[in-house]
Amino acid sequence: PPDMMKRPPLDDTLFTWELMQDMLVYGLTMGGLTLGGFSIVVWGDGGGVLGRDCNNNTSSTAVACSVALRGRAVAFALLNVLLLVHAFNCRHERFSAFSASWIANKTLLYSLLGGIVLTVALIYLPVINDHVFRHASIGWEWGIVVGGVVVFHAVSELYKFFKRRAWDARREQRSAA
Repeated sequence: PPDMMKRPPLDDTLFTWELMQDMLVYGLTMGGLTLGGFSIVVWGDGGGVLGRDCNNNTSSTAVACSVALRGRAVAFALLNVLLLVHAFNCRHERFSAFSASWIANKTLLYSLLGGIVLTVALIYLPVINDHVFRHASIGWEWGIVVGGVVVFHAVSELYKFFKRRAWDARREQRSAA
């Protein structure tokens, strides 16, 4: 981060109130988006039909279970991609994720791309998706994943904007005192 050397040493422990607040906001956002993605597939597209005994039925072509299996795949893909993209968000507590170059840290970038490729592979490999993870291949549902990532970035940037304003106000109060 550009201001790292200007910061004073930490007086608190590693788990500050700011970090706990961040974990709560980001965790609730990711959890809500993941649950929302599952709900869009199951109740928006599938009418709420979740099937019966889908965990013991190894065929992803079962009509009664196809909606639940697609919903699981969307939740899996969305949560994985959100966690991968969140790594870029964690580079600084208050600065925007877009303020630093995304290609400057090649290891982080390659980890993001590798994780997305692995997520896609786990959804489409025949034995892995229906016998191990018990979900089905998805198509149009990738739009839900992309939309979830966009919403997550919007929420996190808005959250960081308000954090910066509050942080600057606190710093001005301390310097005035």
